[in-house]
Amino acid sequence: MKRKVGLVAIMALCSASAFAAPARKTAPAACPVDRVIYAQPGVVGVTAGFTKQRVRTSYASDLVFFIKAAGQTFWYDLSSPNGYGGSYITPQSDPKLVKAGPDEETPDPRLPAYIPIEGKEGEEASAMMFDAFDAKMTAFAAPPMSGKPAPAFLYARELGPLFHYNHMTNLYALKSGVEINIALWGKVGCAPKAH
Repeated sequence: MKRKVGLVAIMALCSASAFAAPARKTAPAACPVDRVIYAQPGVVGVTAGFTKQRVRTSYASDLVFFIKAAGQTFWYDLSSPNGYGGSYITPQSDPKLVKAGPDEETPDPRLPAYIPIEGKEGEEASAMMFDAFDAKMTAFAAPPMSGKPAPAFLYARELGPLFHYNHMTNLYALKSGVEINIALWGKVGCAPKAH
């Protein structure tokens, strides 16, 4: 058992060190969380990041998580249960399409933020575990927020199977699966400031 735990620790350190050089060169610590670009080692053409919501779909964070792949952007709501439980992401519509309800802060219930599941239009797609870590691999207690330091690493194991298999459903309308590794996402750049 000790050998297995040691192997997992070495693999985690190796994965973390794969991002160390690019993170220092292209994603300075001062890069705001909504401009940091994340990628996985060995995965070409797939990036991730956060953007601030205009209309909040969750009280856990004022950000949404996104993945850019196959010429599309895929959006995820960030949530966290009260107490112990970690953070979760749930597929949602483009945040620009989410309209405000009567109080101008919460989504209009007639225009749901979440993508319906084919044949189950009243149900939301499942939430997936989502972990964010600082440079010392200490887990964030809550989802990332604007104005706070950006995570150094992200981990969402269920994204790989979701993208591999959901091209067969209406969830993302993909022509073929998108390959995402079961691996850490690390900082690889800082997007220019939007005008």
